[in-house]
Amino acid sequence: MGRHRKDRSPRQPQAVGAGSTRVCWEPPIGVDHQRVAMLRGGRLQLGEGPLAVEAIEVAASVWACVPARPSDRQSVALLAHCLFDDAAVHGHVDVSRALMPDNTARWLGQRAEYETIGSVRRDRSILRAAGRVVHPRQYAPPRSRHGQIPVQMRSVAAATDKEVRRLYAIARLVSEGLARRMYIVLDLVTGAGARPGEIRDFRGTDVIDCGRGRIAVRLVNQFGAVRVVPIVCETKAQRLLQLSLQHGSAPLLTGSMRNRVNRVQEDIARAGFTEQVNVKALRSWWILKVADAPISLTMLHSLCDTKDFRRVLGAPLAYSTGDLRAALGSAKWQ
Repeated sequence: MGRHRKDRSPRQPQAVGAGSTRVCWEPPIGVDHQRVAMLRGGRLQLGEGPLAVEAIEVAASVWACVPARPSDRQSVALLAHCLFDDAAVHGHVDVSRALMPDNTARWLGQRAEYETIGSVRRDRSILRAAGRVVHPRQYAPPRSRHGQIPVQMRSVAAATDKEVRRLYAIARLVSEGLARRMYIVLDLVTGAGARPGEIRDFRGTDVIDCGRGRIAVRLVNQFGAVRVVPIVCETKAQRLLQLSLQHGSAPLLTGSMRNRVNRVQEDIARAGFTEQVNVKALRSWWILKVADAPISLTMLHSLCDTKDFRRVLGAPLAYSTGDLRAALGSAKWQ
């Protein structure tokens, strides 16, 4: 428990209880060393001793694994204080020990005697974020501003050509009113990759007449970002153009705001059909069709408005070396 060692060689496992050991945490290989240097460069009032120096170094290394925030330096200062206080008791810095949930709860409880409730809540959030880096299985997932645990987005298999054709065939068999609503949903998603919310809010004025029977549609995502997508299928373009003239500035789909798209599926089921109008699957089908065209990645991103194509593509396809070579050769970039 004697003198502090300044070398950064891995420590031997430290005993933490009867018959148990724990290897000290080490920063991941891909840690941003420039950010680590910036984080440890703040004025942290821990003194000049070796324990203080190492507590700041380790705190910066841990916090560099957390997404950047405006309050990064204050967070590192708090984390360094936690590590330093733990090291003062045990004689050396051990972030694995200090950030065990029971230990952080005890340390926060001591601070609660002279801090406001808001400050304690903030400190708890900081230590939990650091704890997820060191002990990811012992800390609950982060909560959103509204207290909900974020749901991990799951991939949705793209619809098949057969399924798309079947849905259009059903539209020719149902009542005129339901057929009209089905065509609105199907044409917007299979023609422009529209999301459910974009279909729900779509108005006649969002159809842009480009002349010569060609149109484009204006889609607005949940954050207010606008993208304009040309409709290349003449039949879909003609249907949407006619609807735009009929509806003007009114939404194409009517009824309850929240259930406009879902109601189409419900009415299809009432008509006796089991097929599903899964907008996510149909949108993935459209994205894959666009991706098969000779189109640049930047243009694909502009049309699709998505940052994560993994949810669409799923597992990487097994292309032959010959196919890959031919594709790269046609690009003529070497």
